[in-house]
Order: sequence, then C-alpha cells, then structure tokens
Amino acid sequence: MTCEESSRCASTAHTRRTHYRLYCVLDYKAVGLDKPLLAIIDGRRKAFRTVLTANDYAAIRKYVDDYWSINPGPVG
Repeated sequence: MTCEESSRCASTAHTRRTHYRLYCVLDYKAVGLDKPLLAIIDGRRKAFRTVLTANDYAAIRKYVDDYWSINPGPVG
C-alpha cells in the first residue's frame, strides 16, 4: 500500500496477469467518529504490465474531490 501525505492511499493486488487497485482516503475529520475513517473511493483492474490512463486517474481524482466536498462524508 502506498500513501501520500494528503492521506490518499492505493493498494495493489495481483493474480496471474491481472492487477487490482483500490483507491482510498483516510478521513481524519469524519463527523461523529473517534477514529479516522478509511473511505474506499474506487476500484480498478488492469492487465499485467499496463498502466491506467490519464482519464482513469482524472476520474479517481474527481471521486476524491467529490468525497471531500461533502462533510460528513457518505457512509454505507
């Protein structure tokens, strides 16, 4: 798992020739919670030795921005 200082995380798992990526944020300001909330933003899969497109990353960034624009964030 890789995390940036802005509390965005990405985890990669792979089976044979497919990689699965899970994009999350750690919400330290989640209303009504004692501990940080790990919010799953998006999941993607890609073929082995390929990269996600710039459009994929732009969509993920939009989901992250949408999440942060709502406080309290959606839970469920």
